[in-house]
Amino acid sequence: MKSLNCKSPGPVSLEARLDKLLVSRWITARWARRIWSPCDLPARLQHCVRKLAKGGAWCAYADDLQVYFVLGRMRPSVPAGGEPMLEAYFLDADATLLFSSAGTSVVRTMLRGTSELQ
Repeated sequence: MKSLNCKSPGPVSLEARLDKLLVSRWITARWARRIWSPCDLPARLQHCVRKLAKGGAWCAYADDLQVYFVLGRMRPSVPAGGEPMLEAYFLDADATLLFSSAGTSVVRTMLRGTSELQ
């Protein structure tokens, strides 16, 4: 499966924003490797990547104990004309939502209507 290449409206890519957020918030001081290919993810996260809607992106790291995974997209600001807002959704290896900047209904929309996330 080819890697997603989604660009944000600004000079920094969406993937770079997600990577920075994941590393700064969730990756501990212990060693973790970046996962670049969906094939290296657990099956349920692979499914999320395959179902990811246009304009979305993902980022993942793993160590010996767990996978650190985030889905995200840029949303237009309200009111119009302001800085776009990053929506981020952190999932565990079973694709269970751990934390988000919005509700799970938005995650379902990002995954093109799948009912994977409850």
